[in-house]
Amino acid sequence: MLSKLKHRHLVSMIGLCEEQNEMILVYEYMANGTLRALLFGSDLPLLSWRQRLDACIGVVRGFYYLHTRAERRGIIHRDVKTTDILLDESFVAKMADFGLSKDGLALDHTHGELKSIVDRRLEGYSLDSLNFFGEIAEKCLADEGKNRPTMGAILWHAQNVLGEKGRRIRELTFVV
Repeated sequence: MLSKLKHRHLVSMIGLCEEQNEMILVYEYMANGTLRALLFGSDLPLLSWRQRLDACIGVVRGFYYLHTRAERRGIIHRDVKTTDILLDESFVAKMADFGLSKDGLALDHTHGELKSIVDRRLEGYSLDSLNFFGEIAEKCLADEGKNRPTMGAILWHAQNVLGEKGRRIRELTFVV
């Protein structure tokens, strides 16, 4: 099934090898590594606010494909974390690890002000767009599925924030 999933925002499986008791999956090379490393790695180049928004929208597009078009039934990832989001040589965000990972990351923040969890090196971000993404994230965590937004709704709103308001979002700089 994984080899049939084809989308710009999903890491492509190139092949697999199964011998004796071992199975090796081969995926496309993702030159810029994980989103987690780019967000929190001290020796890596920092992502601008625009690159972060583009990555977010890319991931939502990948989810939308998985939920609505993949294999006609829909696929639910269930274990998304920043280590499952990889960036290619052009910084296009792609999702990987469809439930294969058993490592979970602990949540660093359980409550508090949204601006207190923003990367302190990021300057000039749009507080409106930050609040929007915080509200969407909160809605996605609703206990009952019927209270969570659909991927289509998230995609529409995220593109609207980046599209219309994005014209006013300048490329942002970081404080190192």
